[in-house]
Amino acid sequence: KMFQLENKYLVYADFRKYVIDSSKNELKEKSDLYFEYKQKIENRKVVSITLTIKLNSKHIDKKYYLKRVNDYLANQSPNDFYDDLKKYYQEHKEDLSISEKQAINNFIIKKPDPKTLAESLLYHFFQWYEPDLGL
Repeated sequence: KMFQLENKYLVYADFRKYVIDSSKNELKEKSDLYFEYKQKIENRKVVSITLTIKLNSKHIDKKYYLKRVNDYLANQSPNDFYDDLKKYYQEHKEDLSISEKQAINNFIIKKPDPKTLAESLLYHFFQWYEPDLGL
């Protein structure tokens, strides 16, 4: 109903195949973001679908994030970066995996050159630090 497709795909298997799975595969192939999904089943019937948006690390523009780090460091110190990273961590720790928490804690303690951090972490950090306003 949410996608206004209830009359087009009368069988859920067709909806899943032609809408959900095909969209998921195309996004994963062509975009920097994609999604995974889980189906909630009650009495052998799918009652809800939960989408989880994920970063597609194959499509991250490494030069772009290096430029963002350089721009940040042109105006602020590496210590400021790690202070902001700590704020990011505090706001998102419920959503982070154990390994992500450990990695960020190690970065905050050891303070390596921010340019050496993983692109996926930089992506999420800069999405938080400078959110897209949709302008």
